[in-house]
Amino acid sequence: MTDDPHRRFADTEVFLLHEIAAYFDRRAKALSLGTHGLTYTEFLLLLAVREMPDASQNTIAQTFNFSASTVSQRVARLVDRGLLTQRRDEDNRRIVHVHLTESGQDLLDLVYDDLARRASVVFDSLGDRRACFHDSLVELCRFLQHAPDAA
Repeated sequence: MTDDPHRRFADTEVFLLHEIAAYFDRRAKALSLGTHGLTYTEFLLLLAVREMPDASQNTIAQTFNFSASTVSQRVARLVDRGLLTQRRDEDNRRIVHVHLTESGQDLLDLVYDDLARRASVVFDSLGDRRACFHDSLVELCRFLQHAPDAA
């Protein structure tokens, strides 16, 4: 990044990353809502449950920066649809663990595969630079996981 005071914000890395993220957020929302009857939050919850087996609702809320009540309401809806199950912790009955059902896994696979296919078209446009772009994103994410809040 240059120190050019006349550089447009729209040309900065922060804005460009925001544009990429916003594009995929819009596509994911349209796909999950329009095609599969999920809200984007519900899709993220299903994904979280798959990525964090036996996670508690509180752990999911903290990981995605959702309120506990949002997670509780959305999980209840997904349980009613047969996509998730809940199990109370045997040692601490206040803790509720969430699990994907087979139907939930099937739907998540369908949505995820569709999103991955659509993303691949976008990232394939980078050609030989795709692997370098991916490696750079991984490196940035690792840095941010350990960076102080000021970073």
